[in-house]
Order: sequence, then structure tokens, then C-alpha cells
Amino acid sequence: AHELAHQWFGNLVTMQWWKELWLNEGFATFVGVQAVDFLYPEWDQWTGFVSDYTNRAFALDALESSHPIEVDVASSSQVNEIFDAISYCKGASVIRMISDHIGEAAMRKGLNIYLKRHQYANAVTADLWQALSEASSVDVKAFMDRWVKEIGFPVVTMKAADAPKHFTFSQTRFLKSGKETQPSSWSLSLRLTSPYGAQTLLMTTSTATYDLSDLYEKEEEDKGDKGDKEDKGMWIKVNAGQAGFYRVAYEEDMIKSLSPAVLSHHLPPVDRLSLQSDLFALSSSLSSTPSFLHLALAYEHESTLAPLSDLATSLLALVSIYRTDVALPGLNALTTRVFRRLGNQMGFTSVDGENALAPLVRAVVQKVLVVVGCETAVQDALVAWEEWVTAVENGVQSKLPADLRSTILHAAIKNVPTAHARLLALYPRLASQEERVLVMRALASSSDDEKVKATLAWAVGGGVRSQDVYVVVAGAAGASPRVTWQFVKDQWATFQELFGEGQFLMARIVGMATERFTSEEDASDIEAFFAKNPCPAAARTIQQSLETVRANAAWLARDRVAVYKFLADNGFIPGAVSGVY
Repeated sequence: AHELAHQWFGNLVTMQWWKELWLNEGFATFVGVQAVDFLYPEWDQWTGFVSDYTNRAFALDALESSHPIEVDVASSSQVNEIFDAISYCKGASVIRMISDHIGEAAMRKGLNIYLKRHQYANAVTADLWQALSEASSVDVKAFMDRWVKEIGFPVVTMKAADAPKHFTFSQTRFLKSGKETQPSSWSLSLRLTSPYGAQTLLMTTSTATYDLSDLYEKEEEDKGDKGDKEDKGMWIKVNAGQAGFYRVAYEEDMIKSLSPAVLSHHLPPVDRLSLQSDLFALSSSLSSTPSFLHLALAYEHESTLAPLSDLATSLLALVSIYRTDVALPGLNALTTRVFRRLGNQMGFTSVDGENALAPLVRAVVQKVLVVVGCETAVQDALVAWEEWVTAVENGVQSKLPADLRSTILHAAIKNVPTAHARLLALYPRLASQEERVLVMRALASSSDDEKVKATLAWAVGGGVRSQDVYVVVAGAAGASPRVTWQFVKDQWATFQELFGEGQFLMARIVGMATERFTSEEDASDIEAFFAKNPCPAAARTIQQSLETVRANAAWLARDRVAVYKFLADNGFIPGAVSGVY
């Protein structure tokens, strides 16, 4: 759908210069999702959009080393670097935001004007704003200019004001590092919901106070006899539907009021997803990691794909950051607690008549449980592994669902001593490129550092196609960041020869090899290496990795004791004595 959308956004109307790349890629991403949602509404594509695109854009744009959607380009190496989450994911996200703001009918009319007016010609961003303004009678340029011309996005902080049912909203640029920023004034459409109503506000200043009485239960209802009427509690969700490109910071009592709405599913899937996603992102700077972990436990009865997948991403990111910390067993236990019920229920076998998304839910849940070492899931995965590998070795088609193959390969490479040799022998015989990619990534994910190094050497030595080397580097970096980075340094001349300065794969490999560390010493090592070995094709990526490493190091240093305390006090660290840390 994305590629077909380029027939209109890219071919029929073409960007004037690389500066407007987002008019191609952001629109193709947005329209592609829109088309699939139209054809398959039961797939709930717009909830998945938040996890797949909006949150990817948030992650990159929370760095000082990000870039605006519209960025000046002066060389071919810069062109390669902007084919990233900003041009694609942030571009698509802000298109969704303006569509939500002006309405779908006006958006469709405006795009029709834009495409007809500029067909078989070139266009710039201002041309799009003009068309949308004509269709909607809204000053789209005033609302959107900052979103595409400036770096970053805001975090909107909501606090109770002095007057009853009044709340003060303030916005500042959000940075993963927690570095203080000045008050900001992006144009925001604040969509608010509660159990009793909805309200939409237009915010164009850095701070504003609003009367939210419409979101509260009416007094006459309060005083009446409710009988058996369900007690919905009182909560307010900001950015309902998650069409706005901003994070939301709540006061602690507001987060606690929202937790029951997650557990009861009074919040729809997209808002359950965005609530935990916001709190996880904020825990690196403006909030606390224990607050996020407390909320995560409210998702124990979650069974919808997009919220589950996004929560899995958040928890596994924490597991990675704490990979060498004493709190790791507790994080693994908490993650197991959240996903185990659904994992036991779904197992490793598909069921006749299950809905189209069930196989994807099963894959997410079982992969998380295997990664954190849930014994039941690992054992089930190893049984499936033996059936799969035996079938493939004998030239028989395996019955294992394709969605589960990466999970059983991960379980095997971590727990079966002979798995690496068997997979390496199988690799040349695999006819499917999809299976080859899964196998090469698994081979690099061994718990044995020597096997990780051997797999990396095999990959750059011609064992895989050069365009697939990054897959092996990704698997190795996930298993052993230090071994992977050392290999890249030692074999830098080989990587330069394979990928040169003009290929975008160089930036991808450099990012994968450097971004997982959590200490200033490692950041300094990365900095020193590239000072001696400049890599213009990955210059922006290197800065982003350095910023990520330093932000995660500060986050770990700040919260590690509090995280251990939370996990110990809640019984997730066996043998820990409450109150002793």
C-alpha cells in the first residue's frame, strides 16, 4: 500500500528537492495505512500506527541530535541519512494530526486540490498547506509550520489548578536526557475524554488553564440514587485517540486513577497503548521508572495486539538497559507476570476460527516470555524447535506457524548447545529468504561470545549477501553489544570496503553497533573511535547513538536503586528482604 501510494505522492506530484522528502515518504506511509484500514477495518490499523510509526518518531525526535522534517540537504551522504523515522514516521504522524484537526472530509478535499493543481510537476510544503487551507477554512500553515520546520515535539504537563475542575496545561520540548528546555508553543489540538464526556481544546500558548467541568459527572447524577449503576471512577485521558504528536505528563494521582480504566478496558486500545508509552518515555527523565512498572502491572489482562506489542517493546527496552544490573531477574519476573496468563492461554498452536490478529498476538506474547526466560514458554519453544529443525533437515515442510519461528530459534540458540551448528549447516539449504533472515539473526544471538564473533566473521566474509550483513549485526548487538562493537572496530576497513561512504546501510550498522551501551566510558570510546575514523555517511547516527547512550546511562544511575526497591518490595526478586537494598 505504501509503494502504491507513491504513484500519487512521489510520481504524479514530486517533491521539489530532498528537503521535501517527507511529502513523498510521510504521505505514502499515512495513505498506505489509511488504505489498509479501509480494506480491513478489523485489523485496527490506526492503533497499530501509534506503535509502528508515531512511537518510532518520538524515540528519534526526543534527541537533541534529531532533525526537522524539512532539513536542508547539500550532499548525497545527507540524503541517505534522512531516509529515517523523521521523514517517514514523524511525517506520517503530523499528517494524521492535521487530518484529525481539520476533519477527514476537508483533508480528502484538500488532497484532491493539491494533487490536481500540481500533477506532473513539483511541489513544496507550502503548496500542501495552501490546498488544505482552501478546503477547510483553517489556517493550516499557522498550525503546522513549526511541526515541519523545527526539531522536536512537546510534552504537555497537566496539573490541577486552584479552581475546582480547572486544570493547567503547559508545554515544553521533550528530551530523553531530561535536560531542561524553555516553554514552547506548538499548536496543539487537545482531545480529552473521561467516563462522563469529551472535550476538545486548541492550545497555541506555552501555558493555559481550562475549565473541564464538561468531563465530570453532573451534580444531579451525583445526588441521585445510582442503584446498581457501575462506578466508573473519575479519570481524564489527554490526547484521546493519540492523533496529536505530543507526550503527556500526568500528576501521580491522575496516573493512579487511570490504572483501573486500563484494567477494566474502559480506555480503548489506542489510549491504553499511549498511556503506558508516554509514561515509559517520561520515566527516563520527568517521571520515575517504578511509576511505569506499577502501571505495567495493570496490563496483565490485556489481549489486544497493539497495546501488548508496545508494552512488550517498553519492558524489553528496560530489560536491555538493566542487562548487567542486579535488578534484571526482578524485571524478568515482572514481565513474565504481565504476559504469562495470555501466554499459557494461547500456547504455541493456532486454533481454527481464531481472528486474523491472534497469530500476531501469540507471536508477541511468546517471544517476550522466551526472551525473559519464562520456563514454561522456553520448554514449549524448545519442543517446537526440535520439530521444526528435524522437519527442515529432512526436507519436509514444517507445520510451525511462521510467526513463531523467530521465537523458537531464539530459545534454541540460547539453550541448546548444538543449535548453532545445526542452523549454520541448514542455512545454505533454505529456499526462503524470509527464513534465511530469521536464521542469520538467530545465529548471531548466541549466549556464547565466541559464537557471536564467529557469526559476525562469517557474515562479513561472504556467508550472507552484503545487504543482509546488518541483520547479523542487529542480532549480535542484541546478544552482546560489547563483542559486536569491538568486532566493528577491529574490522572497520572491511565494513568501509563493503558499504563505503555512500550507502545508507553504513549508518544503520553503526547505529546498531553503538546504541545499546549504558555508560559514559562506552560513550567516550565511541566518540574517540570516530574522531580517528570519520564516517560522514553516519555522522548524524553517531551523534544520536552518543546521546542515547549518555541518556540511558544517566537514567540507569538515577533509578537503579528505586527500581530494585520496587521489585523487591513487590516480591519480584527472590530472596530479597524488603527494606534492605
